[in-house]
Amino acid sequence: MYADAPPPAVLVVSETAGFHHDSIPAEQAFLRSLAGLRVTVVDRIAQLTPDALRGASAVVFASTSGSPPRNPALLRFVRDGGGFVGLHSASDTYADWPSYVRMLGGVRFTGHGPVQARTISAARDVVTRGLPRRFRQTDEYYRFKGTPTARVVVRLGRAPLAWRRAYGRGRVFYSALGHPISAWSAPRHRRLVAQGVRWAARG
Repeated sequence: MYADAPPPAVLVVSETAGFHHDSIPAEQAFLRSLAGLRVTVVDRIAQLTPDALRGASAVVFASTSGSPPRNPALLRFVRDGGGFVGLHSASDTYADWPSYVRMLGGVRFTGHGPVQARTISAARDVVTRGLPRRFRQTDEYYRFKGTPTARVVVRLGRAPLAWRRAYGRGRVFYSALGHPISAWSAPRHRRLVAQGVRWAARG
């Protein structure tokens, strides 16, 4: 009789070379709480070595920012079948690295307004399962240049907020939500992120 397979391993990193979000501890605590996944937080993107990635199912950039030293092993990991999840300012990370920008969906962060409650809409999709078609979220809403080369699953009006896509043999999920600490206790936002992480990790 074979032993049960171990749960998918997910590596989380929140290295910031730009703005550092006060919500990162709450974000990491939520990710650690996800049932059915083995979540490990590492300090630096450079720690995502080929050896570290070999046993992982997905990597999460949890509100990373700026341009830390580049790590091409990450892109190879995703192309070869790994998962990548970008949360909030992951889209304001490596803006000067075209390969990373393409992997994330090909759009560039251009700015945001103040934190406010807005009504956003969710498409019917595997990562939005159980969410209402429209719901209120208090957050900071990002603006992007371009349209993501991806399936957009959450929008503010016509503006994309969350999407998923293939990259090589891998899976990429991105959500622009998650700026305030309160976002990480909001049930609908938590559901979206949890389902996005599990989809990317094939968990």
